[in-house]
Amino acid sequence: MKVDNSFRWDRCPLCCSNKVCRVGEIDYRKPIMFSTMPIELVKTPELYECESCGSWFTQNIVSEKSAFEMYIEGESCNKWPRNTSFSESKPADITQRLDKYFHEGRSVLDIGCNTGLLLDYARRKGCVTAGVEPSVASQNILNKKGHNSFSSIDNVAEKYDVVTAFDLVEHLYDLPGFFCGLSNLLVDGGVILLLTGDIQSLSARLSKNNWWYLKAPEHITFPSRHFLNNIDGLKLVSIDETYASIAYDRSWVLGLAQYVRKVLFLGGFDGLPSLGPDHMLVTLRKVATK
Repeated sequence: MKVDNSFRWDRCPLCCSNKVCRVGEIDYRKPIMFSTMPIELVKTPELYECESCGSWFTQNIVSEKSAFEMYIEGESCNKWPRNTSFSESKPADITQRLDKYFHEGRSVLDIGCNTGLLLDYARRKGCVTAGVEPSVASQNILNKKGHNSFSSIDNVAEKYDVVTAFDLVEHLYDLPGFFCGLSNLLVDGGVILLLTGDIQSLSARLSKNNWWYLKAPEHITFPSRHFLNNIDGLKLVSIDETYASIAYDRSWVLGLAQYVRKVLFLGGFDGLPSLGPDHMLVTLRKVATK
């Protein structure tokens, strides 16, 4: 399916600065898949960096409307294995951080929850669970599991103690608006826990526009620490350097050997195996209103 990817921002989509610079072209993995849907793009995507907030973003991307339609129609429930539990796939530092906030009776809302592996984990800790997921196939699985589900944040009316967003923010077109919406869904003092790629990791800085995490057409915005520390109404509590999953936690020796091999013989390092943690687990707390 040929998809128009001519959408471009005229300024940084995270901080709205017009001080942006082109880093280089992005060569997506072949075949190109948007979530679980094979597509053909018209234009070559490009990586840009904001000189004001330090965030990265992609130009020449699919429009937000087309992206949402593909998320609805796609079968993201089949993208990741369902026979592996959340705690089995994530590094221990991630589950330890979640355990600090997942307590008996706490309400947890997971945005972009897919089939609800994180929600399964929260429920085992005694939490009351709900998720936001546009994919119809994934919603059916959530309902069978007994998690309350919504197709959009706009349909959520209650406030929650904890909101999680794992592997999500890199998909979003309006991060400032997203965080404003999440703040409205939190009780005063409630927390947001999000997991995403760390553009300030060593692997990302060495790879730049060749970084593996950029090479999916649905990954378009990559926040910096500076941006995360300056979100209205939210206080940055912590940033834990980590990995997307246990499978990415490989030895430094192997990573360095692959770095040399790829630079010398394969046209450039793509960040895999990673030279240390290349993701960040971010904790934000809603500032209490008077």
